[in-house]
Amino acid sequence: RSALDALLSDQGEADFASCVREPCMSLREFIKLFMTSAKFDLAGFLQIVPRQRPRTYTISSSSSESPRSIHLTVSMLQKPFPSLKAALERLVANNRLAVGKGGITVSALEEMKGEERRFKGLASTWLCGQVEEGRGVLVAVKPSTFRLPASPTTPVIMVGAG
Repeated sequence: RSALDALLSDQGEADFASCVREPCMSLREFIKLFMTSAKFDLAGFLQIVPRQRPRTYTISSSSSESPRSIHLTVSMLQKPFPSLKAALERLVANNRLAVGKGGITVSALEEMKGEERRFKGLASTWLCGQVEEGRGVLVAVKPSTFRLPASPTTPVIMVGAG
């Protein structure tokens, strides 16, 4: 606890920024490092964290072609995160991380230093990797502000991200 208190103090601000915020340390990693013996009330935690915001996607199908279904084009968002090795070594060197008795074990620390870390988009990973084709999902449809020109002969250039 004292190492965590030191990290969260005004004096630990630089270490927190460079070792937690900048390498995008996950909540799971933070708990594993600093709260090894903490009793964690998941229900209470879920009541105080902000709700996930809805993800918006553009419908990529025509209602005249598919009047009873919609189709989405989704790109799965994944990118590598930097290794925590340097951050963990700095935390240990600056006495901001308890290793051994009352803290993270040496073997768990070494394991975390070598872990490959990847960011995976929550909604895109679920849609692309866990929802089976043909399975319905709960959606909310909002009216679009996009309008084509009145004349079908007017040239249109459409650009999509990704």
